Amino acid sequence: MLPGFVSTVVVGRRGLCRMASLQKVVVPAQGEHRSTAIFLHGLGDSGEGWQPLVPYMTSSHIKFILPSAPYRRLTMFGGEAVPSWTDVKNLEEGTPEDKEGFIECVGMVNKIIQEEKAAGIDPSRIVVGGVSQGGAGGLTSLARLW
Repeated sequence: MLPGFVSTVVVGRRGLCRMASLQKVVVPAQGEHRSTAIFLHGLGDSGEGWQPLVPYMTSSHIKFILPSAPYRRLTMFGGEAVPSWTDVKNLEEGTPEDKEGFIECVGMVNKIIQEEKAAGIDPSRIVVGGVSQGGAGGLTSLARLW
């Protein structure tokens, strides 16, 4: 874990280690803020881990939001807590996904989207993406908006 990144965690019934609030890195637009990109990291990573790449992906009008997944106790890792958008039982094909975890992830992303809309950003100018588990969470979030 990065120093000072997460101040408080509480282990819930399902193994979710809840944080007081969603931790995220916000990289402001360099010019007039007209668009927002929300990028979700993969298993075991953090928003801070992707921050060094933002200068290579940005334009002067884009604000980047890089949320960090809460720590969860993963079944696949014998209950070890790691940053994860959902629980991972194992990597075998046909293993059921953590539906509740995806619903929580969608809620986190939708909260960020609502905050950006409230700040005056047109929803058509908000992009959600990610890599690996974060990509799946981002796509699920967008699918639930339609």
